Amino acid sequence: MEFVVLPDCPAGAAAVGRLRATRRVDHASGRPWIVGDWPEAEAVVVEAGPRRMVVLGHTRLDETAAAAALGRLRSLHDVDSIASRLPGAVHLAVSLDGRTRVQGSAVGVRQIFTAVVDGVTVAASGVEPLLRLTGAGLDETVLAARLLAPGGPPWPLAQRPVRRGVEALTTGHWLELDTDGRARQTRWWELPEPSLTLAEGAAAVRSALDDAITSRVAAGGTLSADLSGGLDSTSLCFLAHAAGADLVTYHVMPIDSANADTMWAHRAAECLPAARHHTLSADRAENLFDVGYTADLVGAAPEGPSTWASGLAHIQDLAKRATAEGATLHLTGFGGDELFGRMPACAWSLARATPVGGLRLVNRYRLANRWPWRATVRSLLDRSTFTQNLGRVAARIDAPPRPSTSPTSAGCSHPACRPGRPSTPWPRSAPSHRRRHRGTRAAERRPGPAPGARLARLRGDHRPPGQHRPRGHRHHLGRALPRRPGGGGGPGHPDRPAPARRAVQAAAHLGRTGSRPRGHPGPP
Repeated sequence: MEFVVLPDCPAGAAAVGRLRATRRVDHASGRPWIVGDWPEAEAVVVEAGPRRMVVLGHTRLDETAAAAALGRLRSLHDVDSIASRLPGAVHLAVSLDGRTRVQGSAVGVRQIFTAVVDGVTVAASGVEPLLRLTGAGLDETVLAARLLAPGGPPWPLAQRPVRRGVEALTTGHWLELDTDGRARQTRWWELPEPSLTLAEGAAAVRSALDDAITSRVAAGGTLSADLSGGLDSTSLCFLAHAAGADLVTYHVMPIDSANADTMWAHRAAECLPAARHHTLSADRAENLFDVGYTADLVGAAPEGPSTWASGLAHIQDLAKRATAEGATLHLTGFGGDELFGRMPACAWSLARATPVGGLRLVNRYRLANRWPWRATVRSLLDRSTFTQNLGRVAARIDAPPRPSTSPTSAGCSHPACRPGRPSTPWPRSAPSHRRRHRGTRAAERRPGPAPGARLARLRGDHRPPGQHRPRGHRHHLGRALPRRPGGGGGPGHPDRPAPARRAVQAAAHLGRTGSRPRGHPGPP
């Protein structure tokens, strides 16, 4: 799926001739509004007189009720009431009296990018169509920042496109395009206050996931899914089965023979007799490390490097197998660890929320990671702000990596380091990269309306929202796998599970005993 959103003005309409598109939706004026390529089943167009609303993605929408709500809108701000009730992760656009509102999903899985074309702002679902309009060059400074850490750079560097002149819409915001092509951002979503108990949060998460899965199953067709043996993908398989999906599952045996995931995956498969299950050998060629970038994939990731690159051969093979089974949508567990996993920073948070339980959790982390007591206590007593922590990350770019027994990840951001040996010179953009870090620190001090700009008080609450986007490169996979099933989904992809999880009290979520459960064989 790829599309461009144009303002209702002559300059916006003039850009259509430079775009490749098979589908088009117009403003009430007759000027082009949304042009691009998308599956017919994943687009809903609602009209109420001269007003237009388009929903792109897997969701469930009562078109009659939506048309009535569209007709009652007094301004684009009132669209919040519609957006907040849509299950799944979608793009939403509304054209009202010549003004346009467009937005992606709350946690940034479906993103919006912007660029100025012939003096007006144009929005798009990805970077590639904007490159056709602007020819934007590579920003080597941002590219260097994107390569600093294995899981991607810390927020907010992770949100910056690697193309000059192309900007990403701030997470949790919607974009307004007026009749002169001017743009502004407005916040529509932010993290909820943590007020739910663990039981209440679990019920809310299940309800949100159930709604998201049901909306996908209702579209019909065959669904494929990962069945890793972990709780994330296994839960989705049970929800899809309960919703009546024609389900095909895939389990890739782990290379480590001591890993119990295969046992749990087989137990889960026994509880899903109506599904078709496939187990892939651990020694298959696609399991081997392969960057996967070949001549036919030039320009496959215009947004920049992605963490999925090393597993591209596996993803391509899985897509071919699922397509052969007739699957049009693939479900994954991506996002589950980000929402429900406990990072070392969680110990820092819990020690302040409930000191007794927090110290127990700290000790478990210390034993599991072989942290020295002195370094652990020093990390726990650290009260640095996010700005200060990010500054430390920048200052240590040229330093050798710290020992694995050092509890550095109890901070706000993962440490970054330049590739290669300590004697390897960093590219010439390093000085400008440090300046970019300093600029980031200055930008963070400015009061901003984004969920990411209003940093959480506790580090354990800050980390997960920033981790949703680096791993959620749906648009990357869409270009690398042109013949894949119709899309992908996971626990972190729909909008509603994320706020449901974030509404759980820190002590209830972080203070539970034991490690994260694995591969529960029964329904979630």
